[in-house]
Amino acid sequence: STIVVGEKLTIFPNPSNGQLNINIENAKDSKYDIEVFDVFGKLIYKDEVANNMGSMFKTQIDLNNLELSNGLYLINVNSEN
Repeated sequence: STIVVGEKLTIFPNPSNGQLNINIENAKDSKYDIEVFDVFGKLIYKDEVANNMGSMFKTQIDLNNLELSNGLYLINVNSEN
């Protein structure tokens, strides 16, 4: 299934094998910070991605090299605004 928040942020696939697509429609910012946390609140991934695509921001993150166990993970996408 696909997670849609506010009809602007889409993260898929869910569940994932470790590779995730992150799309933001109506993007207005020049960069986005992407963080992934485990259920205990430990930061396990962080990246800053420049938006050079205008209003349709798309990026992919790969968590396979972290050798994560199956479970629930939280994704935080922040911008300057």
